[in-house]
Amino acid sequence: MSLYSIPIGSRVAKTKTAFRRIVDGDVTTSSLVTTPAAATSVTGNVMGCSDFAKARFMFAGAGSDGNTVNYQIILWYPMEVLGKAPQYIPVVTVHGTYTLGTMVLPTTIVAGALIADTVTDDTAFDGLVKHSPADDNVAMVEIDLRGAAYVTVETDLGTGATAAYVFAQFGD
Repeated sequence: MSLYSIPIGSRVAKTKTAFRRIVDGDVTTSSLVTTPAAATSVTGNVMGCSDFAKARFMFAGAGSDGNTVNYQIILWYPMEVLGKAPQYIPVVTVHGTYTLGTMVLPTTIVAGALIADTVTDDTAFDGLVKHSPADDNVAMVEIDLRGAAYVTVETDLGTGATAAYVFAQFGD
């Protein structure tokens, strides 16, 4: 998979790059809405993804080894009806928990944050690839974006974590 990224809210030419931070220090503690409603626009931690076939997500957080964060990744599919404003239909493609390991993010990215070494998913969505070593190595989720216009990521602090971070990498 060749990896690309685009700035939030824009559709620019593809350029190779590293992971982009799309959730930055979220401290939400309310439960995730697992059945979001259709909308005429998409808000929140949103990235345009219509030019890409796949995305890879890496997770981190402030806290200690073993602390958890609940998360979900939502793909927004455009639906157009002649003569009406476009609607975006949300599909929760990944919903689960990530657990922090002992690997520390470089302080130039986020001071004091730990990288997740375990991810769970309870959706069994087709096109999902989960790498969850649970041995203090990096855990990741890769999803198929084909047909989606936008992707959003939501987090909810679980046990002990004090902030959530999510990074995404887009490609073909």
